[in-house]
Amino acid sequence: MTLPAHKTKVVCTIGPASRSEAVLERLMLQGMNVARLNFAHGTLQGHTDDIQRIRTVAARLQRHCMIMADLPGPKIRIGKLLDEPFRLERGDEVVLTVKDIVGTPNKMPVEYKRLPESVTHGSLIFLNDGFIQLHVIKFELMEIAEAASADNETIHNEQLPAQDPETLTATGGSHETQPQRTALRGLFFHGDRN
Repeated sequence: MTLPAHKTKVVCTIGPASRSEAVLERLMLQGMNVARLNFAHGTLQGHTDDIQRIRTVAARLQRHCMIMADLPGPKIRIGKLLDEPFRLERGDEVVLTVKDIVGTPNKMPVEYKRLPESVTHGSLIFLNDGFIQLHVIKFELMEIAEAASADNETIHNEQLPAQDPETLTATGGSHETQPQRTALRGLFFHGDRN
């Protein structure tokens, strides 16, 4: 195989409409040289199958196609809420607690028990896919006081993407997550190696 003279990368996100070998072949023939897999969606087995199909088509066409594994950060689930959804206004103070309570607009439980020790004054925590940013203004062993900085956003029982994946995935051992292990296995090991 020879490398192309150009250095431009054409990145295509592979999903339900583009994962068949026929579509992958058309994409590669039209210039795709990076296949992006979004590990925030789909299943791990589906991504493993996608990696194998991309490799098969690239080999058949004798083309280079890199695979980019877009890994999601850790998610922290908000616990049960009394009434949902509810609105947060800019400047509202909210307490995130690891206590097992039913949440209100002023105090919301989170399932991640190490959250208070994982943040510092000024840390950011994002809600609602980043539309709401909480700035840590105070933290204690069981609770974190936050100030919302978004206008009229609704809160549901949902996941909080954490700012610092290294801190929040530390569970006393490996920092790897299942999506990371799947991506590494699929990208670096061929065949039946587990």
